[in-house]
Amino acid sequence: MVIGVTRHTPGPAHVLPTTTIPPTATTPLAVESISPSPKSIGVAATTPITIAFSAPVRRGSPMPTLHPAIAGSWSRPAATELRFTPTGLVLPLTQVTVTIPDGAAGPTSTTHQVLASPVTWSYTVAPGSTLRLQQLLAELDYLPVAFVAPSGNSGTATATGPGTNAGVPSTSGASEPSGANTAPTSATNAAPAVPASSAAALDAEPTDPSSISLAPLPGTLVWRFGSIPAQLRATFTAGESGVATLGAVIGFEAEHHLALDGAAGPAVWSALLDAVANRQPTSRPYDYVLVTETEPETLYVWQEGKVILQTPINTGVSGAATPTGTWPVYLRFTSTTMTGVNPDGTHYSDPGVPWVSYFNGSDAVHGFPRAGYGYPQSDGCVEVPISTAAAVYPLDPYGTLVTLTSGNLAGELGVAQPHFILPPTTTTTVPNTTTTSTTTTTAPPVKRRTPPTTTSPVPPTSVPTPTVAPTG
Repeated sequence: MVIGVTRHTPGPAHVLPTTTIPPTATTPLAVESISPSPKSIGVAATTPITIAFSAPVRRGSPMPTLHPAIAGSWSRPAATELRFTPTGLVLPLTQVTVTIPDGAAGPTSTTHQVLASPVTWSYTVAPGSTLRLQQLLAELDYLPVAFVAPSGNSGTATATGPGTNAGVPSTSGASEPSGANTAPTSATNAAPAVPASSAAALDAEPTDPSSISLAPLPGTLVWRFGSIPAQLRATFTAGESGVATLGAVIGFEAEHHLALDGAAGPAVWSALLDAVANRQPTSRPYDYVLVTETEPETLYVWQEGKVILQTPINTGVSGAATPTGTWPVYLRFTSTTMTGVNPDGTHYSDPGVPWVSYFNGSDAVHGFPRAGYGYPQSDGCVEVPISTAAAVYPLDPYGTLVTLTSGNLAGELGVAQPHFILPPTTTTTVPNTTTTSTTTTTAPPVKRRTPPTTTSPVPPTSVPTPTVAPTG
């Protein structure tokens, strides 16, 4: 026996309670995935923004910011996710920038983690509907077509061609948003018996820009005038991008003091919706410049159904011919210096060239003094007699379509036959004979006109008032 020793029966081991230690400041919150992905393009305007984090996000945390601001709401579909669902208007081609602030200004996890540095990325919204763009431009009279909505249109009616106002051509392959109400059009090119108007369609649009649909509405695009040159008809197809739509966008940009790039980006769409909501159609008539390179070379200004001016002109000589096609006026000067290289390799600099409207690269319609007109003399430009150029200039503002073609167009346009302006002739008496000889004055050297880089362009509204427009 051992005195003073007490024996104990072993019991269960004593277990200490466990404690979760909060993450320290050296374990920051991290962004694990984002959608739409950075630099993605063509994103639908209604696409939600989803951000996944490395840890659950505490409710009530500061939310990421969007630029530009977009109406919508943030939610937490999962403990580690934040999602923004747009509910307001997002303009086509808008670049949306998402910023997740760092530190206490940004999201905080349930264990008090924050981002060590801000996270920023951008994506670009898809382009707008070409057909809807055409409908809105037509409502504001920037196109040679009108948008006619169905009678009693409530936004769901089926469109048909009204009477003799048959629609312009369309193709089933026109790219439009999925599910959009594309406006069917007739396959014929018949002109209206009376001028067609978009006034009713414009009046039916909402007066709040944010409430105007960006998807095509039911209706028909019809030619506005009773006489449409075939060359102008060829520039427009409903639902397809084309030179007539490009010219209309440039014309709209000029009148609304926007960059003249012809691109229907967010600035154009915003101004377009404002103009429609405020019922502000253009006050300028629809002009079209048609040039034939068949001698006698002639320029015609067609305005809303009829030719209002025709004049002999000069285009490019062989080896420097003015190309055929259609382009919109994109740069204008009341007077400028033109420099470049003649066909023989010599350089030139012509100061004070008046009434200049560039339409295709370095090719322009402008005034230029020549001994005669009606036959090739330039190195690409369309040269107009000086006095006549002053009358043409107010008729070919920004966005005006200029077509270079061939053939005698007098019959098609219903005007007088074209004529030359010939150089003066001199008659010299030969001594000791009764005969005379005739000598034709030699035209000045041909020259190429390149856009100047130092002359300021004419503001869109700074155009002279035309005097009497010459004809014949």
